[in-house]
Amino acid sequence: MTRHYPLGRVRAALRRGRRPRVAIIGAGFGGLAAAVALRRIGVDDIFIIERSDGVGGTWRLNTYPGAACDIQSHLY
Repeated sequence: MTRHYPLGRVRAALRRGRRPRVAIIGAGFGGLAAAVALRRIGVDDIFIIERSDGVGGTWRLNTYPGAACDIQSHLY
């Protein structure tokens, strides 16, 4: 079952002592960023489900011969 709760409602629940359980599908950039954002607001019961044997998503699984990045980035 999928449900959406506005951030304000989640924060209010956290203030009341409720601890939501969250499952994130995928340990790529988006999944990891979602986990970080949830931790920052106080959610600590997070389960990340990933089909491969490591994190990284598309950037880990796919290789592009000759592709490079010419800027420094802590996100890659």
